[in-house]
Amino acid sequence: MPLFKGIVEDLFPGVVVPRVDYGKLKEEILAQMRNLKLQIEMEGFIEKIIQLLDSMTVRHGNMLVGTTGTGKTTISIVLSNALSSLCA
Repeated sequence: MPLFKGIVEDLFPGVVVPRVDYGKLKEEILAQMRNLKLQIEMEGFIEKIIQLLDSMTVRHGNMLVGTTGTGKTTISIVLSNALSSLCA
């Protein structure tokens, strides 16, 4: 990420890229993780959930790949539940 930010700053000097506020989404992700009795101290896990959402926003198709037991299914379930809860 730092490398990408450096490239953007070189290509577009003086342009400030705003940070997206995922406040309510992060709160709902934590609530869904509590409902599923998952460890909520894992910030990297929450970041992966948000990265999946960002990827789904800009791409037509997505695949979650990785070795067994790395949380692929859990990430998609938590994101689905959190978004459904926020829309209800």
